[in-house]
Amino acid sequence: MTQPIPPLPDDLEPVRERLAAFRRTQPVRSRLPEPLWAAATELAARHGVHRIARELHLDYTGLKKRVEKQTHSPAKRLASDPPPFLELAGALTAVPRCQIEVEAAHGKLRLELPSLATTELASLLRVFLGQ
Repeated sequence: MTQPIPPLPDDLEPVRERLAAFRRTQPVRSRLPEPLWAAATELAARHGVHRIARELHLDYTGLKKRVEKQTHSPAKRLASDPPPFLELAGALTAVPRCQIEVEAAHGKLRLELPSLATTELASLLRVFLGQ
């Protein structure tokens, strides 16, 4: 017995209309602008690549690569997020024993070092946090 096909998502129609308008005004096989790809990628991530590619008449492989890239890329900082800030308390001297734990969206870093200059620590944390 076959499963019923779920209805089309409500958020598909505006993207379909934008694509149709673009296709009416551009030569055949013109590159889609990034905002259209972004909208299609978002839909495909939520509703499935095959279905969205079929409904919007897009290249399945290209859409799939964009969805995979989006889901596997590190979390991007939102405009509303505060800017990254790193404060090191104390004088810029060597610390006799150092235990540090830093958590970010992409993982956790825990260090136990016998000695580390705070300038080296700042550089290490900037690399880990991607700043």
